[in-house]
Amino acid sequence: MGNTRKTKGDLNWADLLAEERKVPAEKVPNGWKTSRTIAGEQNRSLSHTSWLIREAVREGKVEVKRFSIDVGPRTYPVPHYRIIK
Repeated sequence: MGNTRKTKGDLNWADLLAEERKVPAEKVPNGWKTSRTIAGEQNRSLSHTSWLIREAVREGKVEVKRFSIDVGPRTYPVPHYRIIK
């Protein structure tokens, strides 16, 4: 078997991409919610709520924007939704 230990000089795709993902978390403004939050508030399943939200976005009733938030140990862009008034 080969040597599987990495040295500091080794750089692989996973390391490179992990460095690129280190984006600072954003503060989400009031009024923006995730589909998971909306589903919990409405006592509906996440899948059904997501479908309803997608339809509302298509109809122009809801806007969507991605905010980088902490999800576990990493920061990811997560879609948030807001009703258009």
